[in-house]
Amino acid sequence: MNRRRHKRQGLMLFAAVLFAGSLGRSGFCAQAAQWGKDEKGKNWRYYYSPDDYAKDDWILYEGKEYYVDSRGNMKTKSWVKNPDGGRCYVGEDGAKVYNTFTPDGKYVGPGGTVLTQYDNYRKAVKKQLQSALKGKNYKELAAGFTSEFLLADLNGDRYKDVAVFCRETIAEGSSDQEIAAAKAAKRQLLLIAVWDPEGKTFVVAAEGDVNAPGDFRLSRNVRDGSAWLRIKEDDGCVNYFRLEDNSGRFESQYTFTTKKNDWGDTRYYADEEKVKKDEWNEYLKEAEEDAGEEFDGYLLLTEENIAAAVDQPPLNGDLDLWEEE
Repeated sequence: MNRRRHKRQGLMLFAAVLFAGSLGRSGFCAQAAQWGKDEKGKNWRYYYSPDDYAKDDWILYEGKEYYVDSRGNMKTKSWVKNPDGGRCYVGEDGAKVYNTFTPDGKYVGPGGTVLTQYDNYRKAVKKQLQSALKGKNYKELAAGFTSEFLLADLNGDRYKDVAVFCRETIAEGSSDQEIAAAKAAKRQLLLIAVWDPEGKTFVVAAEGDVNAPGDFRLSRNVRDGSAWLRIKEDDGCVNYFRLEDNSGRFESQYTFTTKKNDWGDTRYYADEEKVKKDEWNEYLKEAEEDAGEEFDGYLLLTEENIAAAVDQPPLNGDLDLWEEE
C-alpha cells in the first residue's frame, strides 16, 4: 500500500463530499486528494490527481475508514481483509463498521474485526435452546403448560448459561390473582446447561423429566453469588443443590425428609439425621436463606424470543471474554 500517498489526505482543502452524487474531474484542486467517480461514473475512487488514484489501500476520510481494491474501486457491503489481521465489514456507504451485527449475522467488535468466539457462543446457545424447544420433553408437555428459558451467569465465570423450565401457562387476559397463582405453581425442570469456555461447548448440569413429580426452583444467593437448585418432591422431601463455582456440577447441600412410623407419627430428618420438628423447620429456614431468591427474567421458549435474547451485543465489560480473529 502507498503509505506516502495515504498521508497526503491531510492536505485536502476542498469541501466535504457526499457519496450520493457524481464528481467530475473539473472539481479537482491542485495537489488535493478527493473522492470521485471512475470514467463510467459507476465506482468511487480516491484520486490524488485526475490520472492517479489509490489502489489496494485503506483511506481515512472525515474520521471513517474506506477500502479501495486493486482496481481502485471503493468496496461497499463487503467483507475485506483488515490490515492488522482478521476480517472487517464495510457498509453500504463504504465505511468500516464497529460494534454491530453485519447483514449475515456476524458481530464485529471495537477493533472492527469479527468476534468469532462470541459468534460461536451465540450459535451454541441457540442450538441448546432450539434442541429444548424441539425435544421429546417439550413435546410431552401437558395441556396448559408451557416452557420458558433463562440466560444468566450461574457459576460465576461471567459466561451466560442456559436454564429451561416449564410451568402452568398464564393465559392472556388473566386476572392478577390467576397470574399470581400460576407463578406460584410448580415449576418442572427441563434442562440446565453451563458454558465450558475451554471446550467451547455447553455441559448439561441438570436435566429433568416433565412426567416426573416435583417442584423445581433456581435461585441466587446474593451474598456469594452462587446458584442453587431446590427440588420439592410430592412426598415432602426437599433437596438443595449448589452449583460449584466455575463448574457445571451441582453439589448436594441439604436434604430434608419426613417418614411415618408404625403408629402414623411423623418423623423428621435433616441430612438423614433425626431431629425435632422445630429443629427441622429451623434448618429448612436456614437452607432457604442460603439458596436465596428465585431468578427472574424468564422468557417463553419461542424462536422469536430465542433470537431476541441471543442476538444482543456483548456488554462492554465482557468484551475481554471474546477474542478477536
